[in-house]
Amino acid sequence: MQDIDYAARLNPNSSAMHRRRGMLLGSLGRFPEAINELKKAADLDPFIEGNWTFLGFYLSANGQYAESRDALQLALAVLPRSMVQTRYYLGLVDLREGHAKDALSEFKLSMDQSLRIAGIALAEHSLGHRQTADASLDELIRTHGHDKAFLIGAVYAWRGENDRAFQWLDRAYEQRNIELSRIKADPVLFQIRADPRYRALLQKMNLPL
Repeated sequence: MQDIDYAARLNPNSSAMHRRRGMLLGSLGRFPEAINELKKAADLDPFIEGNWTFLGFYLSANGQYAESRDALQLALAVLPRSMVQTRYYLGLVDLREGHAKDALSEFKLSMDQSLRIAGIALAEHSLGHRQTADASLDELIRTHGHDKAFLIGAVYAWRGENDRAFQWLDRAYEQRNIELSRIKADPVLFQIRADPRYRALLQKMNLPL
């Protein structure tokens, strides 16, 4: 944090700096501070869709679902073919609010294959469509087991299959998956946070508990 705090003092009017600082704070689980930084980024440059997308994600992580949806919709308004994460994050908001059908519709619009397949697996599980959910998860493992272990672990976590979830999250650590930076914020992981293995993984990553 020291380097980015120094950068903030040097250039307090940089939208990119506030966005990156917000993302780092979010990775550390300091969601109110992350939200504050990302709001500053969006205020400084409202035409960068990433400012709204990451603001929406960390608002969701903080349980502010209505505000999260507003921010993510603003990202799409700025750039309709927005960041690949935007539709996926909107789907996660719908999922956490219990709107699995809406989530499924959002996930299907994702331009990223791995996020689209993972989202469909999550939503179909919530809808009770076990065969379709299993088929989507199998496809995700077959096509992205080598580079998207975090997403696979997240799907297993949402399904309540903790042993398999941690097998894949440990594999994500070995793969150095960039998505693992979301481990404290991803809303589909809430069911495994009481598991001692979650705490052990945070310690291995040198993240605060």
